Amino acid sequence: MAGQGEEEDAPCEVCGTLAARRCASCRLVAYCGRQHQKEHWPAHKELCRPFQVQESASLGRHLVATRRLEAGALLLAEAPLVTGPRLREPAALCPGCLRAPDPSGLARCPRCLLALCGAACPALKAHQPECAVLRVEPSPLAPPYALLTPLRCLLLQRRHPQRWAQLLQLEAHQDKRGPGTDAYRELRSSVVEPLRSRFLSKLPPDALPDCSEATLHRVCGILDVNAMEVRGVGGADCVALYPTACLMEHSCVPNTRHGFDVDPAGPHHLRLSLRAAAPIARGEHVSTMYTHALWATHARRAHLRETKHFTCTCRRCADPSELGTCLAGLRCLGALGDGSCGGTQLPTEPLRDDTEWRCDRCPAAVPAADVEELVAHLGDEVDAVQADRPTAPQLQALLDKLLALLHPHHFHVFAVLHSLLQLLGDGLPEDRLRWKAERCRDLLGVCRALDPAGARLSLYSAVLQLELARATRELGARDGTRAGAVAEALALLRSAQRSLQPEPQGFPGARYRDVVEQELAKVEAAVPTQ
Repeated sequence: MAGQGEEEDAPCEVCGTLAARRCASCRLVAYCGRQHQKEHWPAHKELCRPFQVQESASLGRHLVATRRLEAGALLLAEAPLVTGPRLREPAALCPGCLRAPDPSGLARCPRCLLALCGAACPALKAHQPECAVLRVEPSPLAPPYALLTPLRCLLLQRRHPQRWAQLLQLEAHQDKRGPGTDAYRELRSSVVEPLRSRFLSKLPPDALPDCSEATLHRVCGILDVNAMEVRGVGGADCVALYPTACLMEHSCVPNTRHGFDVDPAGPHHLRLSLRAAAPIARGEHVSTMYTHALWATHARRAHLRETKHFTCTCRRCADPSELGTCLAGLRCLGALGDGSCGGTQLPTEPLRDDTEWRCDRCPAAVPAADVEELVAHLGDEVDAVQADRPTAPQLQALLDKLLALLHPHHFHVFAVLHSLLQLLGDGLPEDRLRWKAERCRDLLGVCRALDPAGARLSLYSAVLQLELARATRELGARDGTRAGAVAEALALLRSAQRSLQPEPQGFPGARYRDVVEQELAKVEAAVPTQ
């Protein structure tokens, strides 16, 4: 595996003499000798990155740990090069703080007329550079949200040349996104042409060094491949581009988790903190996940091919059962009209899109195209029901239909059941209450199997732990096992609280942490003092 190549001599951090010796962990600072390196360590250790950027033909640039890291260890704290709305289906965002705009529509930038979160947005200064461009054609009827983030990238040329240089070093996969591709056509019509015709063409010739069509396509490619989708203040969807964190390779079982500083008025808004989710050995690759952990293998791999231009072959993708969860499993419908044997149909070769799906008990088999059609049809039905504020009986009816066709851990079943469990409140019949507790435990097992380090599903798990704690306490009060039930409820709630502790204020996880802590305080208050 190749390193970063030859490094030029740099001034010693202590005496300034040109030196070739580098910090072995981060390669970012130089020393003329061991003594000066030792003297500088107390100042450097807080900034020293415990990884190196390495490069290989198969992975490109990626991060490799240079020392053992325990769970919770900080690997990186990094401000974004640029933030803004997504390129595709962008949410309406205040261009200052990235909150949702004022719903009354009265608060607007007086120059470009973009909607603001309010007249006193705490971060409106951040909007000034692009406002100077957007005000050449102000239009509240056609707000250019999809154009904002690439425009902010272009403006780095004048405002922050070093950041612009960092941005251009990132992979754009232009060889797979050139003329004739769907990505090229889509972005040309939705971003490149509108930005050039509505705004850039009306600027003075020397306003920006380079705003050519080719450069804009490259910028869009860089954003598509590298930008991270983030929930900003108030939960609005946006993207942020981190020059080092984006080099992490994908894994469907990642070893890091990230959090954000979401103070919109602060100097480091959406600053990323990357921590080890599990112990990371020296020489181990640092990984994150660029898909949803509750997507099945077919959906995850398709998303990665389309957006990141690679095909995942990790241990979860290669396992027909997805780490024993059967997240995409179908209930066997039987062979040759003989009826179901009670088995589960899974893909025989999950790394092939056209693989056959076979039962684990009988000879029944289903073509991949039929499975895809069935799952898509059921997915449309799930989406339609979930979008209409369903009641518990409506979700139960949908669940019963799904369970006739799908494995109890199928991702469609998981989504419906997870919603249903939150609607089943106090006062349930005992058999229904026990059913709720059993289902909570079952889904918690799925979360632990897919996300053993709690890197991606902590909020889902916390919801299940809270509902299980409530059900367990009520069962204990009914069957005379109150002490044990309270102890279990406390353990569940404290585990949920710990898992959500890294969630920053303003994010859904932080808001749910408040709910968990309120429940925890109520249970603790009910425990008799010794």
